[in-house]
Amino acid sequence: MTTTSPRYQSPGFEPRTRIAGFDMDWTLIRTKSGRVFPTSPDDWTLFHDRVAPRVQALYAEGYAICVFTNQEGVSKGRVTAETLVQKFAAVGAVLGVPVLCQAATHNDGFRKPRVGMWTRLETEWQAAHGVVVDRAASLYVGDAAGRPSSGGPKRKGKNKADFHDADYKFALNLGVGHFAVPEECFATGQPVPDR
Repeated sequence: MTTTSPRYQSPGFEPRTRIAGFDMDWTLIRTKSGRVFPTSPDDWTLFHDRVAPRVQALYAEGYAICVFTNQEGVSKGRVTAETLVQKFAAVGAVLGVPVLCQAATHNDGFRKPRVGMWTRLETEWQAAHGVVVDRAASLYVGDAAGRPSSGGPKRKGKNKADFHDADYKFALNLGVGHFAVPEECFATGQPVPDR
């Protein structure tokens, strides 16, 4: 397994026994341009105005805020690892709480729905801090849930089907206690439902 995937950790970030995990694109953020893929490093805004308050509430409830994102564009030369790390830092600053962000840039054991990004954190946290992650008490939020076109996120004014189910399968493979799509987690402001 490759261990050099782009990673960013905010100042003040500390491991915790519960993780609130998030996909990045079309979950925490969306493009300002309305395109599926960003047109520049600055082509992003928060997915919804409730994203930051909800993430802050989860942090206050004792969750470590972690981003797990597939970013194959790095290995294909469409974006540099340095630019991606700068984006992680900018998103973390807007969220207003310490975050840890990491990206799978190749089709290897880190790429969702494989669980390498998450298990690497668990191994590191236990070795360095004695923190054991409680997966059953953790949650994961992502847009790639395999939803049909009637329930997909609005992009360019149309409800499109999810392009994949990698986030949903990532949560299943991990056995986290809760999985939600961003519309459930942020737009309604309700507790993350069981799946």
